[in-house]
Amino acid sequence: MIFRKTLLILFSIIFCHLAAIAAHATEVYYLFDNSGSMYDGYPAPKSGPESYYYRRSEFQSFLREFVSKTSKSDDQVSIITFNRTTNRLVQSISQNSLKWEMLFAPKGRLDVTGATSPEDIKFTRMPDAVRELLSTTNAQRAIIWLLTDNIADKGNSQEALDTREFYKLLASEPRIQMVYAFPILKDPINRRSMLMVYGIVLGSQEPFSLAELKQWESGYLSTPDFINFCGVDPFKMKPLGRNTLELRLKDDLKLDAVDEDSPLTGSVDIAVSSKFNYYTISSAKVHLRATDLEPDRTSISRIAGNQFQFSPQQPYSLKNIKPQSETLLNITFTTPQVSVSPSRNNFATIFADIFDEEFPMRGSLQAHVENVQLKLELPPKMQNVFGANEIPEIFRPEKVDMEDLKIEINPRVRNSGGRLLLLLLIAALLIIGLIAFFTWFLMPQNYYLSFDDSFEFYKRYSLRRKAEARIKSDSGETLGMLRRDWGTDWRFVPDRHAFKRVSDVYSNVALARIDADESDIAYRLFIRTKRPVSKNINE
Repeated sequence: MIFRKTLLILFSIIFCHLAAIAAHATEVYYLFDNSGSMYDGYPAPKSGPESYYYRRSEFQSFLREFVSKTSKSDDQVSIITFNRTTNRLVQSISQNSLKWEMLFAPKGRLDVTGATSPEDIKFTRMPDAVRELLSTTNAQRAIIWLLTDNIADKGNSQEALDTREFYKLLASEPRIQMVYAFPILKDPINRRSMLMVYGIVLGSQEPFSLAELKQWESGYLSTPDFINFCGVDPFKMKPLGRNTLELRLKDDLKLDAVDEDSPLTGSVDIAVSSKFNYYTISSAKVHLRATDLEPDRTSISRIAGNQFQFSPQQPYSLKNIKPQSETLLNITFTTPQVSVSPSRNNFATIFADIFDEEFPMRGSLQAHVENVQLKLELPPKMQNVFGANEIPEIFRPEKVDMEDLKIEINPRVRNSGGRLLLLLLIAALLIIGLIAFFTWFLMPQNYYLSFDDSFEFYKRYSLRRKAEARIKSDSGETLGMLRRDWGTDWRFVPDRHAFKRVSDVYSNVALARIDADESDIAYRLFIRTKRPVSKNINE
């Protein structure tokens, strides 16, 4: 019983693991033209080891390298040959498990899998092969690599009609999201007759997002390794109006203000990059609008996007952008002043609001590129490869409108208001400090004097710093001077003509007559700075 449960758990874990791998794996289909006309050059003998592609070792090596460069080790790979009928040779296995002998070994007198008559090998039916694959696969995300030599058939021949039907299928089928074409003429693979590889990305009925388009392009259709292998840049057939222009800021964006009441001004170079390989952009119009600029903290005000004022006047013109190049648009704009108010977040960031030199903000620019005039400039050999006159207009348009492009911006706003706030704060603190200091410095100190320690009857003297007051007895006799120093300290100086100061443990000051013995105390003075509690006040 325990063994059975353990085995069940183990199988469950393995099943879940395989399901997780399958969920992340990409289905890659290879449609290889296996018609009897697949040989290098016209006219040529249709028999012999040097005529038919699949019998040649260099072509077999080419196919192995082609599959290794266009799929990943965890992809589920299917290899299919087609002529008038479609024959599945390998059903969804990993790249490392491919059995090439199933493809390369001769399959009878006609050397075509499933052929029943000589008519089966005469024509390449690419539309039928793609339709059958679309009807049998349920993959929401998959890629088809189609290899054929039917590339420049013209007129009303069956091959030309099939080629035009194939192009129209690619253009009209909504599940076909991307189509890239690679012409291949490589010695010793083929010297005289061009081969064509089509990279076709399948999806759902809904168009891919821009991020998904870039992911498929960088991951499969346009990897540097595969482009080097083909020796030529791909011809982008679908879509043209979505992932063929890119806009970015050349440098970091900074917004500056001269003073607290001035608007923010910014100048930025927007780099417009053309991702076309063979199209020149003769002209285009660009319209810019901004989203709201949001600060990182609530104490800083936001800037509404509709308050951006662009200069020069929109729309902006693009002209003569060559394939795989870029041009710069210099844009100047103004926005309202950003205000800094620490009270918005209960002064939680007051020191940062004062001392931060710059404030980061977040936003974006939306660019609408319209009326893009295109001029297709294919090299002479590629004109023959594609049969350019046979390509539907959707793949060679003279004008397209791009989807809106988004440019993330993270400007840094100079803290002019914060610096002024700091200056005002420091000035206010200095003024308050000076006022407090002078108030404290000039404030008089009260001294209370009594002739007995009961302070039932006392006199009050108010002295400023370094001031003095004459002290008299109740009978009007001058006893001396009470003097204040820089602080609240005081000194009593006896009248030298009549009194002298003597020691006494009972009072602050004891006076004796100048000619009397020191033990003969005439006056005892009790002096304090704290107001006595007694209510009998005799000023």
